[in-house]
Amino acid sequence: MIDITKILKRAWNILWTYRALWAIGLILALTTAGAMPRNNNSNWREDASNNRPGENFEWPSGETIQEAMEQMRQEFNRVNTWERISTSEWNTFLWILIGVVGLAMILGIVMTIARYVAETATIRMVDEYERSGQKVGIRQGLRYGWSRTSWRLFLINLVISLPVILLIVLGLGIGVGIYFLIIADNPLFSVPGVIAMIGLVFLLIFLGVVLGVLLQLLRDFFWRACALEQVGVGEALRRGWSMVRRNWKSVGLMWLVMIAVRIGWSIALVIAFVLSLPLLLVTGIVGLIVGGLPALLVGGLSSLFLGGPLPWMIGAIIGLPLFLMVAFSPVIFFRGLELVYNSTVWTLTYRELNALQSLAAGDNPPQIDVEQLHQGKDDDGAE
Repeated sequence: MIDITKILKRAWNILWTYRALWAIGLILALTTAGAMPRNNNSNWREDASNNRPGENFEWPSGETIQEAMEQMRQEFNRVNTWERISTSEWNTFLWILIGVVGLAMILGIVMTIARYVAETATIRMVDEYERSGQKVGIRQGLRYGWSRTSWRLFLINLVISLPVILLIVLGLGIGVGIYFLIIADNPLFSVPGVIAMIGLVFLLIFLGVVLGVLLQLLRDFFWRACALEQVGVGEALRRGWSMVRRNWKSVGLMWLVMIAVRIGWSIALVIAFVLSLPLLLVTGIVGLIVGGLPALLVGGLSSLFLGGPLPWMIGAIIGLPLFLMVAFSPVIFFRGLELVYNSTVWTLTYRELNALQSLAAGDNPPQIDVEQLHQGKDDDGAE
């Protein structure tokens, strides 16, 4: 069995002494889904707590909703702003929108490349530090990441995502089929049949969630087999699965511990968010400047050949991402530290399991054990 406590402490020590990993973590946070803080629905809970079972509460009727929608439509049409937009201006706006979407797609490709370069860099930087005790700089770390291994990590992620995608597509297909059969009022489609198909959809959703969690756990070992042992996609899948299968108790226990760690990080993120409100106010003002100036510039230029609110819609599309990135930069940085820590834990776990496997086989392990590097490496120079 692996020493989970020692791995967690060692990963924490690496996180706070290896400053080059902070920059790599920032790239991970900017290019990985879930970098921004999630809505905790506190307002909803507060509103819901005021509506207690003893109080009278009436849901709005359909007529009330229709009247409200009609009134909103009349108020909206009362403003003649949209009517002043000509057909040529709409066409120009659509072409500009297509250009913005194209730029967004290019940006998405760049962010995907940056993500897998950062993933590879984090794994290999930690491994290099554990093997030789050497801390490399940001530039050398990115060189580690800019390799064929990054492409292989992308392919591994794509391969293990296919089963979940197929389950989602199958569930959506069944759901659409149920909808059309219901609206067609098909007499051959009975109520028990509808219930059974709805149950099948929920079963597929459940299987998709379970399969997604399992594949994400396996992915951490597939990635490290590929990055640390420099093997292809197929061989990485085989070696990663073999290691998890032989050490399923240690892997399962570490997975449970990491769930608790992620919960702890989430709580710490909320506390950090509250404590950093003055800093967020400053970054919010800076974000207004960084995002507002390009938005005003683009909106002003667009207003030369577009009318109505269209120029400012384009300006908002350009300026809003910049504002969010700068305004929430402290939260994004904290999220990057979390991602680096999680990656470091799994890299150390893979290394120790590999070392234990080599010792059990009677071979000299090619890598240094975690315990051997626990002493004296924290004072090494970092770039």
